[in-house]
Amino acid sequence: MIAVRPPRPRGRRVLPAFLVSLLVPIASLTSACVYDANDRCGADMQYVAELAACVCAPNAIAVPGGCQACAEDEVVSDNQCVCPAGEVKNDVGVCARVPGLGDPCDPSGNTCTDAVYNYCAATSATTGTCTNRCTSDTDCGTTGTCADWEAEPYCRTFSGVGKSCTQQSDCAGLDASSCDTVLSHTCIVAGCTVTGNECPRNQICCDYTSYGFGLLCQAACQ
Repeated sequence: MIAVRPPRPRGRRVLPAFLVSLLVPIASLTSACVYDANDRCGADMQYVAELAACVCAPNAIAVPGGCQACAEDEVVSDNQCVCPAGEVKNDVGVCARVPGLGDPCDPSGNTCTDAVYNYCAATSATTGTCTNRCTSDTDCGTTGTCADWEAEPYCRTFSGVGKSCTQQSDCAGLDASSCDTVLSHTCIVAGCTVTGNECPRNQICCDYTSYGFGLLCQAACQ
């Protein structure tokens, strides 16, 4: 999806705000350390030559002085380690599925029987998944998104957001269907509309067509 970032016509290069939060200056990491060209970054980081900087790995979040990996059962969302959508920490501290949420259903007959997740969100004319209605993101747990652009808003998830990728095929079939192969190397949601803002929680639709990137869901727009 992203091949080459067009340069600005004049002035120094300025990165969109959504990229700045990922950067960790190398100088802050190499103090009192022996330089190794094959290991330029700290733990849970990766080096991006185009930026001459270290960024957090796809499964890590930015913390003071570097990056910190999330647990194996967690995902990165808004620079936090959280359970995947539809899951919560159980009594032993491991992310586990919420009963009733995400169960398959028939949208023509609404076969959702759970008292809370009793709305069948259609994924096709004959298939759907059980979820709950909503008025805001707060009705959708810690990671769900209230699809308030729909005629009847409901809590939904965006599959693949933040998944590590190196090529477009790594994101095929996911809601986050575009791979940022230049900077974050993660799957991102593309094709939103600025007016509809059909984006994951804590993200907005950004128009980067002037950069050649198209319309992307990001935490902030430049």
